[in-house]
Amino acid sequence: MRNQKKKFNMAIENMGVSKNEAVMNGDDIESDIKGAKDFGIKTIQVKTGKYQETDSDNKFTQPD
Repeated sequence: MRNQKKKFNMAIENMGVSKNEAVMNGDDIESDIKGAKDFGIKTIQVKTGKYQETDSDNKFTQPD
């Protein structure tokens, strides 16, 4: 988890934006969506790659 937050921080610093200006687009409910939300970044889940219909049933993590 700590390493994941470090990666999100490095990414937004590299882009020159704040957490409030960033949006994470991802297909993985855990690493992409939950990871970004835990870091304070808004999220959009795309329905490609790792996406599964059951992601919509996840009671703990949902994209913005």
